[in-house]
Amino acid sequence: MPTIRTFIAIELPSPAQTGLSDLQNRLKTVLPPRTVRWVPAGNIHLTIHFLGDIPTGQTDTVTSLLQAAAAQIEPFSLQITGLGCFPHIHRPRVIWAGVQGQTTLLKNLHKMLGDSLKAINFSPDNHPYNPHLTIGRVKKQIPTRQLKQLAESLQRTEPEIGLIANIEVTTISFMQSQLKPTGAIYTRLEQGICGA
Repeated sequence: MPTIRTFIAIELPSPAQTGLSDLQNRLKTVLPPRTVRWVPAGNIHLTIHFLGDIPTGQTDTVTSLLQAAAAQIEPFSLQITGLGCFPHIHRPRVIWAGVQGQTTLLKNLHKMLGDSLKAINFSPDNHPYNPHLTIGRVKKQIPTRQLKQLAESLQRTEPEIGLIANIEVTTISFMQSQLKPTGAIYTRLEQGICGA
């Protein structure tokens, strides 16, 4: 059976995308040139679960599970604020914007979905859920000197990053990811409405 690459996420409204684009532009002025691949603002989303490749025959089941979980969580508010890196700011590989606000509801949704997705043999990640918005990925094989400059610039900038945007979460999206040489293309397959 054919498969599709999928994930469950919160899509961002235009003001949040604009705020993240402004943050990226600000970082471009302080970071060493050509060291980061920036995620297009329209592609930035808050991942709840990355499902990977699933058989196309399971999309209806995932949709049902998603809609049932979303219905049990009332709409909630999040704030995009701050800046961080994985694995850490001294050795950055992924640059992200932070998420605060009603994160307990977000984490409850993550757990509820993870538990219900076991019905399709999905194994949730064992790491604690750390909600974040990936805004850039540090390029591989950049010289150590540039990597050090990048880390130092991020450390200087990080304390200055305040509130980027507010998000009112009313829907959860089931997304398809298609990897292309020019970058990923994301398509919404279905949505679950919070509190429906």
